[in-house]
Amino acid sequence: MADIDSDQLANLTAEIHALQEKINQVEADFAENNNAFFMCSMALIIF
Repeated sequence: MADIDSDQLANLTAEIHALQEKINQVEADFAENNNAFFMCSMALIIF
């Protein structure tokens, strides 16, 4: 297995952080879509 130097480790760490931010944004968007769907469903049931 190849040795990883500190620059490569820093790059990998930065990539992991960027991916985590993207995952968090996708989860937030999904939650917003669920909330909107629920509110529309309730509006259809009520009215």
